Amino acid sequence: MKNMIKKILGAVIIFTLLFSTTVFASSEDQGYDSISPEQKEEIIQTMGKLTRLKLNELANTNSNLIADYSISNIGNVAETEEALSQHLKDLGARELTSTEVQSITGNEPQGVSPRIVVPGSNSNVKWYEIRYTHTRSGKSYDIQEVYAQGVGYNTNLFKSNDTLYILNTGKEQVNLAQNLFKVYAEKLIGAATSLIPVVNILPYEMFVNIPDGSQFIAMNSYYVTYRALTTAVFSYVKDAGKSDTYQSLSYVSSMYEMSATHMAAGIANEGTSQAKPVTAASKATDYSVYATDYASSSKAVDNYLNLSKGTSYAKNAVFTSPAGKTAKAEMLTPGLPSQIITS
Repeated sequence: MKNMIKKILGAVIIFTLLFSTTVFASSEDQGYDSISPEQKEEIIQTMGKLTRLKLNELANTNSNLIADYSISNIGNVAETEEALSQHLKDLGARELTSTEVQSITGNEPQGVSPRIVVPGSNSNVKWYEIRYTHTRSGKSYDIQEVYAQGVGYNTNLFKSNDTLYILNTGKEQVNLAQNLFKVYAEKLIGAATSLIPVVNILPYEMFVNIPDGSQFIAMNSYYVTYRALTTAVFSYVKDAGKSDTYQSLSYVSSMYEMSATHMAAGIANEGTSQAKPVTAASKATDYSVYATDYASSSKAVDNYLNLSKGTSYAKNAVFTSPAGKTAKAEMLTPGLPSQIITS
């Protein structure tokens, strides 16, 4: 009987050890980074604020950034830019020189040779890198994330269109109790395209106040002017400890900051004695659109292990009228550092 009990206890102990080991391995398979999630998020958010600052300069709009960024006694935009740049440096994001950027393009996939010289940081593009280690299943991988941040006009990371018309002919009857301006991002599901609300909108949906207590407007014109600056992230991966010549570009993702002004015209209370021509223009409205799994270390390592290159680009912005008519702002994201053009 004692031998039987010992055998049962032994089996229970072995089962417990096996089960515990399995659980631990499963948890480790998810992987973890040497950089903390909070530090990584702070880098991304700070870079987004810097992009927003530059975009507002280009769009000649007032920025809410100074109130948003917790540094006291900031006197002007230049000081704010300097503070944000220093904060990025303190967080471990290193600005790259022209030589360093060019050396990275030499590590692009086999058969891809840059046909242009990629400049380093200048007035149109800022290049940064952060380096850290991703560990999963007991093995470590070194990651170099290279951020190409659009900050000026003369680059394909900048996008503008002065007359993006949603409604240019005909009329739409609009109830002013409803939201007049809406913005969505494209999301592809199979062969169909659906629209999802842009969540980082300030504000998400605009209200426009029409004078004289009007409740309706027969809108006959609605168009949007916009500017956008893209940041592309190129994630390079290698086995930990190896030189950069062994690393592969395994993942590209993007985000963009957009500033858009909505303008509509029509007749308020059409067909009544209070009918009056109305032109409604909103103030510049800010949008932040991030790709799914933006700057993801896990996605980068997944593709590295599968000997592939994955991409996740921020979706196009789609402006929608109350009656459902749309116009799309087509966003461009380079797939390689050597495809980024400045002049």
